[in-house]
Amino acid sequence: MYYSTHTEGRGTSQLRGKASVSFAGPIHRAFSLLELLVGITIVTILTTICIVMVGRVRTTALMTESVSNLRSLNQGFSMYIVENSMHYPGYGGKNARARWMHQIAPYLDFKPVVRVNLSGVYIDTYRDAYFESLFRSPATDESVYLPPASMNGIGVYGANPLIITDASAPSDAYGINAAQVIFPSKTVLLAERYSGPDGPSGCIFNTSAAYPKQVNGVAANYGSGGGADSDPEGAGQTPILFVDGRVEVIALESLRPWPGNRGEIAGVRFAPTVD
Repeated sequence: MYYSTHTEGRGTSQLRGKASVSFAGPIHRAFSLLELLVGITIVTILTTICIVMVGRVRTTALMTESVSNLRSLNQGFSMYIVENSMHYPGYGGKNARARWMHQIAPYLDFKPVVRVNLSGVYIDTYRDAYFESLFRSPATDESVYLPPASMNGIGVYGANPLIITDASAPSDAYGINAAQVIFPSKTVLLAERYSGPDGPSGCIFNTSAAYPKQVNGVAANYGSGGGADSDPEGAGQTPILFVDGRVEVIALESLRPWPGNRGEIAGVRFAPTVD
């Protein structure tokens, strides 16, 4: 039997053409509503975690700076005491530029220094100490104390009034003698007060209760909610400088019931002498 090679070849060519591969276009599929909601939820959770972490890092940094401030201030107190017959600096009476921070500032290399006469007691002071960040909580907004701010609106670290006040001192020029402090490792010397823009001026803390129950009370500017106003009971952490030079970060809620002016021999106390 005879077969046409030409015809067979043409048939083969046609078959091969029909068997050639056809490439389709890309397949598009829209996200479902559920998938979009899941994605948005994940992004929201991650954003919240980042915000919380950044806030905690900032709070930790501010607290670390405050601890450093208090340690530096302790050096100022120590040098002042040695050169002033072992007495602490005083409240300054009616002279608003002769408080404890003005008196220890010259020992921390703040200048210019002005000599002040408080009823026959001459002390060297740095008159602009109120405006120096070393003397206040780092949580304080700079706008509170930068010019043209008045020192009447500036809150500083509060000193223990039972230490910087001596009834025998003329015009409150100096505080008690360091030898009168019986429990230096437990007696508070300096503590943070409320650092917000409406914080009061002054140089002492109220010993009867914490902020906000007492406006000038010891404040937890690093509270769990972000500041002293976050807990109406005054909960949260605050750095405290003790007479022996130790700085400890203390949870104010751990001091309930409040130590008050006297207090027990054990634990934190304000009274420098035996009850």
